[in-house]
Amino acid sequence: MLAIGAEPRRSLIRDPGPWLEPPRATEVRARARAFAEREVAPRARHIDRANQEPHGVGSVDWSFLRTAVAEGWLTCMAPRALGGEGARSTEVAVAMEEICAACGGLGLLIGANSLGLSALLFSMDLGLWARVVRAAARERASPPTRPTLFAWAITEPSSGSDVEHPLGLAKVSSPCWAERVANGYRLHGRKAFTSNGSIARYIVVHAALDRSRPRASWTAFLVDTTREGFVAARDEQKLGQRASPATETVFDGVFVPELDRVGPEGAGFELTELILAGSRGPVGAIATGIARGALEATLRAVSRLPREHPNSSAEPWVKDSVAEMTLRLHAARLAYLDATLAFDTDVAPAGYLQAAVARGATPAVALLPAASLKRGCETGFTRFLAGLAQAGALEAQLARASSAKAFCADTAVWVCDRACDLVPPSDPDRATVDKALRDAKLAQIYEGTNQINRLTVGEHLLGSDRG
Repeated sequence: MLAIGAEPRRSLIRDPGPWLEPPRATEVRARARAFAEREVAPRARHIDRANQEPHGVGSVDWSFLRTAVAEGWLTCMAPRALGGEGARSTEVAVAMEEICAACGGLGLLIGANSLGLSALLFSMDLGLWARVVRAAARERASPPTRPTLFAWAITEPSSGSDVEHPLGLAKVSSPCWAERVANGYRLHGRKAFTSNGSIARYIVVHAALDRSRPRASWTAFLVDTTREGFVAARDEQKLGQRASPATETVFDGVFVPELDRVGPEGAGFELTELILAGSRGPVGAIATGIARGALEATLRAVSRLPREHPNSSAEPWVKDSVAEMTLRLHAARLAYLDATLAFDTDVAPAGYLQAAVARGATPAVALLPAASLKRGCETGFTRFLAGLAQAGALEAQLARASSAKAFCADTAVWVCDRACDLVPPSDPDRATVDKALRDAKLAQIYEGTNQINRLTVGEHLLGSDRG
């Protein structure tokens, strides 16, 4: 029993020191841990096995998603005035660690939704907030059979992560493109590896208005996937994180109204950098959670082995190995918290989205025509980006977040690989660590390959022609 007034003992593996994260993030961590133990862990192995076999496009555990909606995880980033919780990057990240410690794929279902939603939130488009974000957040009160999901389509089939780098994007030869038509645009082309692409109601798609100048004309659009011309062509047979579909999406002249453009024309790459600056830290948390799950499984496995077994907890080399795994886990957690706390402080300080909601709620704004409101929001977004650029805040934060993402992903692969060395093939947790290694490998690839992330860090330190 605890002495009167004593604090509960913190887990060396699970709990960061109280000085490392804000109190609200710690509260979110506890809630996410309970959710993971109750809803994620029992489903993890079954869903992974089911999705190993060929399955239909859009196959997903909708019952899990309805539960996630009811508990507020899918729209937690939305401002409170819109029905969300106003969660910030650090709070999203700690939730991702906890959920992904139980299953990286189910964590990605939630994380990919937050990624698509963040594009709308960061654009500060009050019209889209009112029409789309609020409606999705209100589903929490009574989750529908198929909740409203979001996705972000950036990767090109022929150029991969190049579109996340200015020089790479400038050299893309045949990008997804948009043509101006009456009252809007028509999108043409394909995107690859869109997480949740086959199950999302709304996908934020980046496309070129001028195929000969993709960097200068890169623009984001909100695609309603119920519109004619959108096709979820196929879901990949994935090695890891199988619970979340990775989709090849086709845009065959799908119409996008002008009011559903996300940000000004030509600002698509700047929006990309803003999204990545906020999301690469939480992706590092996904990897950290996967690594932690593997370490916890390893500790269970070696502790139940007989003392004479060469992998038992009594062996010095085993103690050395789990110690090294723990050291690297701690470093990964510090890296992603460093990135997300910096984003929450230097790029998106507390209340900036709530302030936008407050401005949008004024009577004068309510009387504005939709087109005028959009122009005003885009002017404000442009000024916001200009302020970040002048201070060098966005470039610095993108490098910090890229550093965390690459380090955490590489750490996760190392930890999970070592877990596979330690857990015998016959152990009940062997399937857990095998899955963790497969899940961790994907974290090195998405949100920009680790090579692109390292290039971003190096160019921030040494300088580069950014196109």
